[in-house]
Amino acid sequence: MTSWRNVLALYPPPNSNWKLVADALDAYERDMIALVTADGSGPASPKRAAWLWPLHRLHFRRNRLIYQKRFVERVLDWHTYQYLVRHRVADGELMAKWRRPGYRSLCSLMAVSRRTQRRTHSLCRVPLRKRQGAASLVPSAATGCLSCADEDCHDARTGEYLEPLWYDTPLPADWTSCAPSQRAALARAALRGAESMSE
Repeated sequence: MTSWRNVLALYPPPNSNWKLVADALDAYERDMIALVTADGSGPASPKRAAWLWPLHRLHFRRNRLIYQKRFVERVLDWHTYQYLVRHRVADGELMAKWRRPGYRSLCSLMAVSRRTQRRTHSLCRVPLRKRQGAASLVPSAATGCLSCADEDCHDARTGEYLEPLWYDTPLPADWTSCAPSQRAALARAALRGAESMSE
């Protein structure tokens, strides 16, 4: 895994605008190295790819930070953004998907890749209200995303598209008994409660 600081040393950036994301990229890189060098136990799941799930989440968060700085806040200039994409510090294809309607909270490009056995999208692209039975609680086997459908990740109060629901999102106890149309709202409320308790 190439450090983004090595890329910075080998290929000088076009300007000093990259310093806006430098500290966050360093933190994400430390977290990524810690995950890769960990004991490999990963989340408790019988799936083979489950130990990659935290890496997918870190990849999402790192790219979402760059996306926010470039396309929402507009503080990162175009040349620096192209520099980060060209040298593979940022995932340009994923950010291009985020700009399209219906993909604003896409967890990973693997979720929309049709290179699967059935040539379909991943389960996490199906909104929670349309899932029935045991499939309503199953995260994607490839990415660990529970739901990255736009209708589940849209916050009606602020109008923003939030992070996908991941495999370790705390779900309420009455999850299976609630109406399918209320599941996304319950999951978001549980996530907000867990975040406020951790602060």
